[in-house]
Amino acid sequence: MSKKPFNFFAGDAKKHTQESTRTNGTTAASSSSSSKTRNTVPENVPSPSLPSQSNGSLRTSIMEAIRTISNSDPALIESFKQSILELLLSERSIDAIQEDLFNALGVENFELISEILTQRDQVIQVLVDSSDGSNAAGEQYDNTRQSTPILDYEEDDGNPMSNFIVQTKSQSKQRKENRKDQKRAYREVNKVIAGLGETDKLEYQLALKEHQRRMERQFTEVEWTTNGLATRPRQLPYVFDAFEAAGLKSISVDSTKMCLPEGTEFKKTKEYEEIRVPPTSQTIPIEVKRIQVKDLDPLGKLGFEGFKELNIIQSIVFEQAYHTLENLLICAPTGAGKTNIAMLAVLKTIRDHCKPDGTIDKNDFKIIYIAPMKALAAEMTENFSKRLSKLGLKVKELTGDTTLTKKEIAETQMLVLTPEKWDVVTRKADDEELTSLVRLLIIDEVHLLHDERGPVIETIVARTRRRIQMAQHKVRIVGLSATLPNYIDVATFLDINPEKGLFFFDGRFRPVPLAQTFIGVGQSLDRTQQGQQKLFDDVCYENVLKYVEQYHQVLVFVHTRNGTHKIAKYMLEKAANQGQLEAFLPSNITIQPYLKAKKQILNLKNRELEQLFLNGLGVHHAGMIRYHRSTVERLFAEGHIRVLCCTATLAWGVNLPAHAVIIRGTEVFDQQKGVFTDIGVLDVQQIFGRAGRPQFETSGEGVIITNKSKLIKYVTMLIRQAPIESQYMKRIHDNLNAEIAAGII
Repeated sequence: MSKKPFNFFAGDAKKHTQESTRTNGTTAASSSSSSKTRNTVPENVPSPSLPSQSNGSLRTSIMEAIRTISNSDPALIESFKQSILELLLSERSIDAIQEDLFNALGVENFELISEILTQRDQVIQVLVDSSDGSNAAGEQYDNTRQSTPILDYEEDDGNPMSNFIVQTKSQSKQRKENRKDQKRAYREVNKVIAGLGETDKLEYQLALKEHQRRMERQFTEVEWTTNGLATRPRQLPYVFDAFEAAGLKSISVDSTKMCLPEGTEFKKTKEYEEIRVPPTSQTIPIEVKRIQVKDLDPLGKLGFEGFKELNIIQSIVFEQAYHTLENLLICAPTGAGKTNIAMLAVLKTIRDHCKPDGTIDKNDFKIIYIAPMKALAAEMTENFSKRLSKLGLKVKELTGDTTLTKKEIAETQMLVLTPEKWDVVTRKADDEELTSLVRLLIIDEVHLLHDERGPVIETIVARTRRRIQMAQHKVRIVGLSATLPNYIDVATFLDINPEKGLFFFDGRFRPVPLAQTFIGVGQSLDRTQQGQQKLFDDVCYENVLKYVEQYHQVLVFVHTRNGTHKIAKYMLEKAANQGQLEAFLPSNITIQPYLKAKKQILNLKNRELEQLFLNGLGVHHAGMIRYHRSTVERLFAEGHIRVLCCTATLAWGVNLPAHAVIIRGTEVFDQQKGVFTDIGVLDVQQIFGRAGRPQFETSGEGVIITNKSKLIKYVTMLIRQAPIESQYMKRIHDNLNAEIAAGII
């Protein structure tokens, strides 16, 4: 299809319309009618049109269409009328005006747009007559032909640019996205026009309804300015996002341009390319009075026993989480305390099911916590069990590794499951006893919607929302997520009111600001696998040395148990060959605590651990004896080990922070698929969450070393460049069959 905007006026009809649209609305309308014959659409698709009748009928049709698009918001209606009026009064070409009208109204209103263009003068008069009492619109209409532009125009191929639109970068980006959506919609329309069978009609209706929904949502999420059709994001009360407002720096990597935060450094050598993104400013934009646990009701005090106060994020969310039933989406950095926000929602549900005498009706509700990994599910089960056991409530884990009888499920008030397990449970058509009691659904790591497991989460949410409609009982949905770019889209998907339930906290709210370094390693000179691995090891050693020379501790993450020993031995040998062993030794090797730690290592009777420890290094993985693992963890926490080479199990298990964490390589072997895959965003964020020691340091360092070809992928994934997009179409056949089998559709 041509890049030129779809036009209702073709050939002589278009020319005739351009000449007569301002002087003879009737003639233009007749031209349009022949055009509409060529662009027939199914009659059962609702599309507002303006009949060529009296001004009274015309005014009614226009206002009805505007009210529908503006969701009957008076301010938005008036602003929308003013913007349309200014557009029609401009001296722009028909094509340009038509394109902006499509951006504003959407392709589903193409008949309305056709009538606006063919009856331009009448529409202008209607908009002027219906203005809110200010004479600005009327004066502009009266004087538009005589007025002289204040700004001088530039000429482009002899055509004067008589319309000026001032836009910010974000507005320009939004405008481009609108054009893309418009072109996609045009393709759908042309596809339907080519063949109008029953199947095509259904596809046409679905496509138009989806586009209409998106356009209506866009109108409710932006404020119109008086400057043409430029828009700006609506200010939401609980969104603290400085990314758009911050200065950006353009960086080109392999012919791909990226806009990264101001202060980003780019370094290129023969072996690798490096991008370093500085930490976010620690200045929090608002002053918040922290919620004191002693001021909570008795239920809250029990749930937060051992806590003195809630942190800043928890204090901001407290009112909506603890005192309302609003659906929530909490986007915050790793380590910001999202688990305690989930606890607030849990306590709210429990309080709502207390009897007048204060006892809890344990058989009247169920709480579901969706954790993305089995390890995380086990951790959450232990956490909530300890805190809710004081209330006499049971928390059980239900994953692929565990099973529960019907009796055990009936006696349990809170279930912690993986997405796949909850999907299986809710698919059963005859098992309504459990799902009918669910009153709270907490989904951890919602940003995995973009992952290959995303369709499962989408299915869970869609099925929950459908059951709410069918059963007419409230199920509260709480989503917990890392920071993501299109948080409004995700909030809409979770049926969240952005004014009340959307909370977004950027990097300023992280306990310790994080600097992120992305290194893309090129091809080795000998082009062998062995040479490539050595190049990775050299780059890793170079970064480790930089941090230990500054007297910092470092965690080096590799993806195999054997790999921890290999990289530790390699660094030890290289340091010995280059005379840099002293840099790895802790500064306290002569004092009593270190000598005591040395004795503990010698008692392990493990020569490899002993040799590494004496040179300031250590290894940690799930294949080690438990006592050996716990000893290494303790010695690292005490500062006797400077560099610890470990697997990702350390990131998901013990909280063992260091100043710097380095991910050496991003290829992980997937046992189920039998191939190497890239490490997921969830693992990277969890590992980077170990960077920086709260209360001891003012910043942390996260380094990821990957192949040069994957550098852009991880930069966009971790610096909020790549939006979360639906992956549902990949599994739509399985999911539709499941819903049909369950009798839901």
